[in-house]
Amino acid sequence: MKQTIAVVLATVMLAGGSGLVLADYERGEGYHKMQYRDGHHGFGHHDYKRGCGSFERMADELNLTDDQVKKMRAIKDKYRPQKQALADKARDNRKALRALMDKDSVKDSEIRKLADARGKIKADVIFLKKKMKLEMRDVLTTEQRAKWKELRESRRQYRS
Repeated sequence: MKQTIAVVLATVMLAGGSGLVLADYERGEGYHKMQYRDGHHGFGHHDYKRGCGSFERMADELNLTDDQVKKMRAIKDKYRPQKQALADKARDNRKALRALMDKDSVKDSEIRKLADARGKIKADVIFLKKKMKLEMRDVLTTEQRAKWKELRESRRQYRS
């Protein structure tokens, strides 16, 4: 009997809580915050292969001309091989760190070496992204730059 009451009570609590979440979702309140968790969005938050930094969405919001879109795509294409190479390095570094955990004995120097390499890769990623964004910024008009800054700042509020 006690077990049945506990199950019924748990079911009612879960159903009530999900109703509140759905109510928020349907009103459009807090949708972005609900999807945001630990700096990442849930799977399927956006269309297939279109993340929050979606190029198409940015082009729409900034009202880019066809010429600007072509230039922006050219910049993205220019950096794609370098970004992929860094992603490959990061993956190899993660694999190497995991492999260390399977060894019977591990020296601190081995861990330090891989950790330092990971830090260098992250620094290279940050540098490359900023370099690319600076080139992209040069394609924009003064008004578009102001709008881009406003959009970036509005997204920052979810990260703090």
